[in-house]
Amino acid sequence: MSLPVNLFVDAHTFDSEFQGSRTFIKEIYNRFPTDDNFKLFFAANNLENLRNEIKERSNVFYIQYKSRSSVKRLSVELPLLLRKLKIDYAHFQYITPPIKVCKYIVTTHDVIFEDYPEEFSRFYRLEKHIPYKIAAKQADILTTVSKFSKQSIHRFLNIDLQKIHVIPNAVGDKYFLSYNKDEMKQYIFKKYNIANFVLVVSRIEPRKNHAVVLKAFKDLDLFKRGYHLVFIGAQSISDESIRNEMKTLTAKELAQYHHLENIDEEDLIRFYNAATLCIYPSKAEGFGIPPLESAALKIPTLCSNVSAMSDFSFFEDAHFNPKDQTLLENKILNVLNNKVPEESLAKISDAIKKKYSWCNSANLFFNLILRHSKS
Repeated sequence: MSLPVNLFVDAHTFDSEFQGSRTFIKEIYNRFPTDDNFKLFFAANNLENLRNEIKERSNVFYIQYKSRSSVKRLSVELPLLLRKLKIDYAHFQYITPPIKVCKYIVTTHDVIFEDYPEEFSRFYRLEKHIPYKIAAKQADILTTVSKFSKQSIHRFLNIDLQKIHVIPNAVGDKYFLSYNKDEMKQYIFKKYNIANFVLVVSRIEPRKNHAVVLKAFKDLDLFKRGYHLVFIGAQSISDESIRNEMKTLTAKELAQYHHLENIDEEDLIRFYNAATLCIYPSKAEGFGIPPLESAALKIPTLCSNVSAMSDFSFFEDAHFNPKDQTLLENKILNVLNNKVPEESLAKISDAIKKKYSWCNSANLFFNLILRHSKS
């Protein structure tokens, strides 16, 4: 295939809550070169969100979907649109249209429901397995975000390892800047009336394991010590364990528990900077960006050490088994009772900056497409 290349990106994730696949698209494509070799077409329902996050350049075009139905979008609208725009490559996350009219790039971030079936309903697993497998088989270029996910896709979707390319998630440049943490704390207190808090950033669903942090707060009497607990993230799947833990809270403790959704990135960075401690207790991840973000900002961070997060060895003693409640509680107490040395926080931040760069990932992705287009 000769240059220029018309590259279409299904960006419907910009119509809903923040998640890893949305961050991946934003960070990768904002670092694509601005030249005539690639024309980039981004399609979504909410073009305002899209324009706010995907930089306007001479080779970028925005397309508004007509349908909000995923079935109609995939089965009818997309094949017609790809033909009309004379698209060479179309990039999808997880699922592709059943009618193939051009070359497909598929990013399957994880098949975590296969790795940890006990965390998902049987219906959910069946609903995802077949479309994910079809998409992976259809892909001319198949990528994922971690070595852990690569092995899982190979094992559960029966895809040749040589066909799966790892383009790692990473941490945005903003998270390595220096901020005045006292100013951040004042901002959060003034706007949200929250101070002296422990933070968990993640969509809420059972595998994300928020309930263990809520239980730790009760067990360690942290509410009585004046700490607040903040969960930031949309609820994707109902989590009964959180509801059960909340039933044990007193009215005063409930006033110190906060669940916030739809927090923009600027305020998210302020929350990270204002936090006393960040915890990422997930039991299963294909990658796991939030603990890298908080640690990049040199905030004391405790991170789960299972699934893809086992690669984050730079956390050292801040790594923990999310099934070990006592271990987590001991580590929380250790951070809250003993100031973490600045040099330790800086060492972790430097390790993240060296290993997880969006510029490196974007270059890997761009060159992968370039090589394929010339083959």
